[in-house]
Amino acid sequence: MYNLALFMEADDLFPPIDEALIKKLNEIYPEKCPDLDVKDREIWYNAGQRSVVKMLISVYDEQSNTLRS
Repeated sequence: MYNLALFMEADDLFPPIDEALIKKLNEIYPEKCPDLDVKDREIWYNAGQRSVVKMLISVYDEQSNTLRS
């Protein structure tokens, strides 16, 4: 997972992230292995999309843990 403290200052906090958004992004950009016939550029493009989803999941998890504390 991402260590968001390394990338964010106190005034850079994300707005609240909704669980429904995370679920939808996981549907659109699932974690999957590429097929052998997929071009390298497409693999890297898809990896970048998934990286954003993973980062938002980290933010969501952090926000959820903060609310529970």
